[in-house]
Amino acid sequence: MGTSDDMREFAAGIAALPVDDPQRQEAYDAAEEDPILARALAEGERLMELLDLAEFDPPEEAVLQRVENLLLLEMESEVSEAKAVTQTSPWTRILMPLATMVGPVVIVGMHGVNFSDPRVVLAGGLLALALLAAGGLSWIGRPLAGLAIAAGGLFSVLVGQGGLTQVGAGVGCLMATLISAAAPLAMTVGLSLRGHLRGGPMVFGGAAAVGALAGLAALHLECPGTSLGHLLVYHAGGVVAAAAIGLAVGTLPPLRRALTP
Repeated sequence: MGTSDDMREFAAGIAALPVDDPQRQEAYDAAEEDPILARALAEGERLMELLDLAEFDPPEEAVLQRVENLLLLEMESEVSEAKAVTQTSPWTRILMPLATMVGPVVIVGMHGVNFSDPRVVLAGGLLALALLAAGGLSWIGRPLAGLAIAAGGLFSVLVGQGGLTQVGAGVGCLMATLISAAAPLAMTVGLSLRGHLRGGPMVFGGAAAVGALAGLAALHLECPGTSLGHLLVYHAGGVVAAAAIGLAVGTLPPLRRALTP
């Protein structure tokens, strides 16, 4: 059974064991030399006697039914929440990447692309990641906004130069990332209102963040600012701002109703 301390702790349970139980016999033998254990076992016996005398009425059937209904409702709510961003249609996987491409095409179209620029490879890789994430909105779900923000921050750290204090001007860069988020965010609104997409407000946040991430890829080719501070504040910061705006849009009552399974 263990030490006397263990026996004292479980004295009530030991007292409830059958008389011929080896653990009970061991405890009572030890109690002959341990008055504290003996007192604990005696209290356990009195507790068992009181429980034997007590009468418990079985709960009414109506009470049991109410408890069962509450448990079923809670289980259904948990299942619905788990499926919140998995109910979708093939249109989502097709239209979301197309909408995500709008921002980068506009940004690059205004300035052109020098395909001999070594930055094209990095920008293309980030854009491909954004497009894959947009197409996988339905199965990535709630973490999508966080993943896009992390990708934007990591990309800025990898390509940034200098220190954090070298921020410079960059409102135009910030606006470009937010404009890139507009098309996928609008597409998410349309798909949800037409019943092609179901989920919570984070669906909007994820769609907007992925759109901004695609815009960040295009900005990498066009923006002359290369300092780490500038990239984190105005480029990666645009992804954070887009996610926040998308989340706010998703909390609007008509869209919350449309996205609720």
